[in-house]
Amino acid sequence: MRAEVEMVAHGQSGVAHYREGPHFQTFQWEFGGGDVIVSIYVPGPAEWHAAVPWAAGRRDEVVHRLARAVARQQFPPGRIEIHERWVNICEPRPPWRVVGDWLKRLLG
Repeated sequence: MRAEVEMVAHGQSGVAHYREGPHFQTFQWEFGGGDVIVSIYVPGPAEWHAAVPWAAGRRDEVVHRLARAVARQQFPPGRIEIHERWVNICEPRPPWRVVGDWLKRLLG
């Protein structure tokens, strides 16, 4: 099913309205710090079923759709980090860090 996401700002924070057909969920977000542009609060795996019953068993799918939509709308080159209770949209990694990480693994 197609998902739609609408970001609404209220100063330094706001809500992301996620809609799939007749189903609707609101997620809180706030501006981040450092290389994090936006952090979105999502219920952890233990709370997901109670918080989002219409998407029970689909947490990973919904969180990934939400993350991709927010990144695409707000900061297309952004890097997505998904944690247990937060989704972070971050600045892209500088190329020298990517190469440095690759070399560390290669030589490591």
